[in-house]
Amino acid sequence: MRPAGDNEQTDPNYPLLQGIRARVAISHFKRCVLGDLHLGGRAQSKALFEALEDTALEQAPAVLASARGFDPLEWLGLELSPRAWEGWLGPDTRIPQPGKLRGLDLAASKLIAWRRPSNGEALPLPADFYLSLVHAGLLQTMLASTEAANPGVDLLRARAAGYRPRSAWHLHLDALELRAFCDDFKGITWADIVTVAAGRLLDLLHQLWRPMGGTIYPLFSSDTRLQWNVASLEERDRIRAAFARLKPDQFEARFVAGASPSPTVTGITPDIPSVHVHRLLFSLGADVEFLRADRLSAWAMDLASAGMAAHALTWTDRYRQLGRRITDEQLILAAIDALLLTAATETEDQHLREIDRELRAAMGRLPADWSHAEVRALHRARTAYCAEMSELGMTLPEVQAITRRAQRRHELVYTGDRPPSMVPPRGETEARSTSR
Repeated sequence: MRPAGDNEQTDPNYPLLQGIRARVAISHFKRCVLGDLHLGGRAQSKALFEALEDTALEQAPAVLASARGFDPLEWLGLELSPRAWEGWLGPDTRIPQPGKLRGLDLAASKLIAWRRPSNGEALPLPADFYLSLVHAGLLQTMLASTEAANPGVDLLRARAAGYRPRSAWHLHLDALELRAFCDDFKGITWADIVTVAAGRLLDLLHQLWRPMGGTIYPLFSSDTRLQWNVASLEERDRIRAAFARLKPDQFEARFVAGASPSPTVTGITPDIPSVHVHRLLFSLGADVEFLRADRLSAWAMDLASAGMAAHALTWTDRYRQLGRRITDEQLILAAIDALLLTAATETEDQHLREIDRELRAAMGRLPADWSHAEVRALHRARTAYCAEMSELGMTLPEVQAITRRAQRRHELVYTGDRPPSMVPPRGETEARSTSR
């Protein structure tokens, strides 16, 4: 696996995080197959192949499954051995070739379904879910080979506009790759490339989470469903009776209604622009009643994605946005970085205590009502995000190292009264992003 460090060759057409993309893809596949038996960062080849064979025997037509010489893996479309699988998750990760990933996608079409939290409907993964996770992405799409000697920003903008990630995991890896990106391409500066790509990711997140018409809200478990899921039989009888007393009975509609945050609590107005979607997502932390179950995990990952995309965009204008003058953007981005994208140097509890000052500073710049949530609600985002990264075989120190790559290449450097090599101490607010 290629390291994500300063010594990498600067070939924009080579996916910066392809090794990590591969690890996430095969970890995701393994988690879907093994369920609660899945252990992040471990190959578990014996358990995986036993589960694959058992499931294939259950799902294949009886006449095929009972036939002599029936090969469960062949029926699934997997040309894969346990040894090859272990090579994908070993210390020297080999990148799965497109053909192998197409096999994973074919097997997934028979084995894996995503259940929509709002109504429990089982939906298949996109047909190229794993292939696109490893061998495609926003930057790869934008910087694909072209016969034009000088393709120009307009071509990149058109390609970005046509790009749609297959899932939150795809979008998150796009944001992580973007945050690390720092190379020019065929006469186009890294800053112009990042500006186009960040704008696309922020637009996509805005489409999901905007207050009026956000497409993610109908997918969530409703308050009624969450209440029902944890209720005893007697409590469920009382819930049904309470709805039955109202005409018409709204139980079925409320059960699958999705969920949305309170605008009174979050302070989010319908006209918030896409470039501020990271502020929107940060403000959702004030609504502790909304951020539960599936909503919490989705919010945490997209808050991290939005923070990375917004920071990448801001870094292209770092002297104005992140320089000596303290700005709202500076405080909010620093808080998201500290909360989600910075590893603890000692204990988690100590790290959370140290960053609470930065979280409160960002909270004070937003119109949300934090009176009930305080910083503890935001701590839950870190717990949920770290758990998801661990499940997918990644660590927070690894994420942190990647996110700082562009900052190392394009430093925020002052001349004059401050030596260029000096980094402000933790308590200093100016150029705060360089201290992480």
